[in-house]
This record gives sequence, C-alpha cells and structure tokens, in this order.
Amino acid sequence: MIADQTSKSNNQKCCSYLNQKNEQGFTVLEVLITIVISGFFIISMSTIVKNLNVLNARTRDLTVATAFVENKVEALRNSTYLALPADGTSVDFSSEIPATLTSPRTATFVVSDIGLALKRVDITLSYNDFGETRTVNYSTSIGELGVGQY
Repeated sequence: MIADQTSKSNNQKCCSYLNQKNEQGFTVLEVLITIVISGFFIISMSTIVKNLNVLNARTRDLTVATAFVENKVEALRNSTYLALPADGTSVDFSSEIPATLTSPRTATFVVSDIGLALKRVDITLSYNDFGETRTVNYSTSIGELGVGQY
C-alpha cells in the first residue's frame, strides 16, 4: 500500500509537472496560426490604406478641377458680354490649369449663341487620373445684361 501511494504520488507529481509545462507557453502550431492571421490582417489593412490614398487623390483632383472650371465661368460672366468670342469659337486655356492636376491636361470652352442677347458657354477640362483620362464638362448661359440685371 505504501508503494501504491508513493506510485500515485509520483504519477500526480509527474502529471502536474506536464500540465504546468503545457500551460507555461504556446505551442508552435498556436504561434504559426497567430502569424498567419496577423499576416492576413496586415495585408488587408495595407490594401485598405492604399485604396483610401487613391480615393483621396481622385477626390482632390476632382475638387480642384471643378473649382477651376467654376472660377473660369465666373471670370467669363464678369467680363462684358461683347468680350465673349463669336459663335462657335473654341478657346484653349490649358495654360491656366492648376499644376496639381496631372498631365496631360487640356481645357477649352466653346461659345454659341442661343438667343437674342444670350450665349451658351460649354467648358471641357480633361486631366490624367492614374492612367485614365477624366473629363469635367460644364455648361452655363451668359446674358447681355448679366446676372440679376433686368
């Protein structure tokens, strides 16, 4: 009986030692799984950040292009009606495009008569956007009396 108790005592010590050893650290499999999961997470996050940077640049370019076209419209409206080019005349103003829009970039406007003392101005701005050509089209009417003058 004493031998049985000693044997049980030794088995319990051995088993408790093994249990402690297993609880002290991670297995190689657990570490590998953690590395794989972390790798997927890092790759997906870097893809998201890259896509956000591209989207941010596209939004910035579109905002700059739209603001530029609107400023050109206001400049044309502020000039006199008679200073506008003749019907069907196309005017290139590419040299005025902000440098933040990537090349190649072009900007033109075409003036056409649409009625007595009323002209239509169609503005087209094209610029390079990550290898694709983006175009902003804008149309407005300019009257002889100007805005708000009747």
